[in-house]
Amino acid sequence: MGAAISLPTLTYSVVIRIHAQGEASAEYTKGEQANLREQGKTLKRAAREMYTWSCCKHQGVLPVLGFAQFMGYIALVTPWMEGGSLKQQISQRSMQSPLQTCIELAIAVEHLHEKGIVHGDIKPDNVLMTNQGQPQLADFGSALLTITRALNFTRTYTFPFTTRFAAPETLKEQGVPPTAESDVYSLGMTMFNIMSGSPPFADKWEPLVIVEVLSKGQPSRPDFDRSLLSSDAKVKMWDLLQSCFAYEPGDRLKVSQVKDAVST
Repeated sequence: MGAAISLPTLTYSVVIRIHAQGEASAEYTKGEQANLREQGKTLKRAAREMYTWSCCKHQGVLPVLGFAQFMGYIALVTPWMEGGSLKQQISQRSMQSPLQTCIELAIAVEHLHEKGIVHGDIKPDNVLMTNQGQPQLADFGSALLTITRALNFTRTYTFPFTTRFAAPETLKEQGVPPTAESDVYSLGMTMFNIMSGSPPFADKWEPLVIVEVLSKGQPSRPDFDRSLLSSDAKVKMWDLLQSCFAYEPGDRLKVSQVKDAVST
């Protein structure tokens, strides 16, 4: 009998817009009140996320300005992004250049990995867009510092809720930390969403996606965005994506290889 998979307790983030000498946004996570009362853990978690995020200064990473207490919650403060999320732009088909967005995302993830940082939750919801159409990675709540830093934060890993973009090894059981290889898998699925206009496994209910992924299933080849003009370019893109979301972590490309392949 296979191992049982337990779905996580649902939490959700709330984003508010702040008008004061240039606009900013504050995001806090709502969930079970019992957990939220553990103020020490909440503060430590916010400090860890802010510290990790602050190590990622790059044009492809959303800046973090600080954190504040709001209505009893700890909120991370970032610039307000008029362009909205990548998920919104995909659904509205308002991206200026899908292929360029893929390139810039790969560059941003490469920067993180060079800094010894694994994002841990790459997906269109966690990418915000500037007015100029540039993607910026956000939400470092699942991020992991893979090299020694001056600060030491303990970490409890939880089951990722957005399973469509999560690598199979992170879906097998709770407590599996993210890796550079799982980031590449999620980046590949995000690029799939960008270039096709549809999320991975769009025809399947969320729990069935878990079964499909753990059975070594992959999304069907989509109709790619019109910016891929030639049939050769479409074949090349599909080969690249399949190399990103290979079942075995060791069979996936490095993010530098993804960047080079999508840029040429």
